[in-house]
Parts: sequence; structure tokens; C-alpha cells
Amino acid sequence: ARVKARVQLIEGIRPDTVAMSNHYGAWVHPWNEDGGPTPNTLFPTGKGYVTNTMDQSFHVKVKVERAG
Repeated sequence: ARVKARVQLIEGIRPDTVAMSNHYGAWVHPWNEDGGPTPNTLFPTGKGYVTNTMDQSFHVKVKVERAG
């Protein structure tokens, strides 16, 4: 899976760490359609993955590449 997003280095987040907001669309309003990237496709779900929390947001390994 791939997600294309703008990267910003900020104080408080380590350079080897990626932070991205997620809500599985819970807060999507009609005026926010196509409002930006979502990490939903990166989270492990489906058969064999059992959890009742959003803990997957803490252990998804990603590779960051320059677009284009």
C-alpha cells in the first residue's frame, strides 16, 4: 500500500518517526471529501488480526521516499 503526503520535520517528533492523523473516516463531512491522505490502507486488518483497540497506529513500519 502507498500513501502520498507532504512531509514536515518538526520539533517533538523524532526524525526517524512518522506521525499521521487517523480516524478511519469517523469525522469526514461532505465538505471534506478528498480532504487529504489517510493511513487506513497501511494498517493491518482482516482475517488473523484481532484487536479491539487502535493499537496498530503504534506499530506500522513504513518506508519514506521522495515522490516523483
